[in-house]
Amino acid sequence: MEKQMIEEIKNSIRNTTSFRNEVKILRDNGYTIDETDLAQQKAAAYIKKRNGIKNIIDAKKKLDAEFELVKKAFVDYERIEYFKKKKLISPILKQFYDTIKELYDNCDFHIEYGNYFGIINMLAAEGSRYPFLKEIGHTDSTTETEKFLDSLIAQVRKEVCYSDMFKEYFFYYKCMECQRSINKKLEGNENVSNVPFDTQKDFGFPIYQHAINLVKVGDRRFILDPSYIQFCDIQETMDVIGVPGRGGARPGHYLMNTPEQIKLLHTLVTKGYFEVTEENLKMYMESFVLSNRNSEFYKNNPDISPTETEFDYKDYIALLLGKKRLNIGKYDEIGPFKGDGFIKNKTSR
Repeated sequence: MEKQMIEEIKNSIRNTTSFRNEVKILRDNGYTIDETDLAQQKAAAYIKKRNGIKNIIDAKKKLDAEFELVKKAFVDYERIEYFKKKKLISPILKQFYDTIKELYDNCDFHIEYGNYFGIINMLAAEGSRYPFLKEIGHTDSTTETEKFLDSLIAQVRKEVCYSDMFKEYFFYYKCMECQRSINKKLEGNENVSNVPFDTQKDFGFPIYQHAINLVKVGDRRFILDPSYIQFCDIQETMDVIGVPGRGGARPGHYLMNTPEQIKLLHTLVTKGYFEVTEENLKMYMESFVLSNRNSEFYKNNPDISPTETEFDYKDYIALLLGKKRLNIGKYDEIGPFKGDGFIKNKTSR
């Protein structure tokens, strides 16, 4: 009787998204069964159907193999908080988290400030529209040049914010939209030289990818980057620190360590642009270079292995069954998952 009931329940989980009820029924009737076993059976059945595998044993082998691949390459969004609670994070890693948190607290550049400045710029754009075709560049007036750029950025941010008002954060993944808006608004202005850049493609070495504009007004050069605030989200930084296959902290983190960096970051966050000097450009570009590399972290923390993550079998099965999400990297060997938990061939940001 016990064996028959267990087999019936194992068969039923192929057609239901909730196996906890079946587990409860068994336990209420005095039987003991491993909940993980039920999940494994359901995940294997899903893989069997997904890959067209003929028998459940081969599907289970495929499940095991996929898990090993995922374990080395991915991390789920809940990993940090989960393992903090379980006290499984090494002391060095925890210290690193605490240091980052302190930096963000001192700077007050959380992502919420992106929304704040987005709203302020939207309001400013209503009453300070600069005549964009006005002859700018024939004067040495610093005030006129900055008024022009302030109005330009306000218009761009307003346009981008209005394009998707229901987003949780205004400027996430909006760098291309900002760049296109700037290009359009500067088109035909012979007194402003505008060069769109892709940091990864145009600089020719490993660097965090981002879209920006380099403009020249008279003899002055400026980097226009209205969406840099997106790189100041502490949670995103926490989620990728120490994760194999991912970069280091978000770029904004690397503009929080010295008074000069904080001054530049404040300018970027509030104004959306900065004047190019050798020092400013170096600090700005370094934030992207450093964010793209986590090798230094492992070098300085030898007790943490870059080939192992705290990601277990249950996590992977939960992912297959649509229970969890992962920060998806550039890997495509695993194939499509249920729902939006996996996007094939999606590359890392």
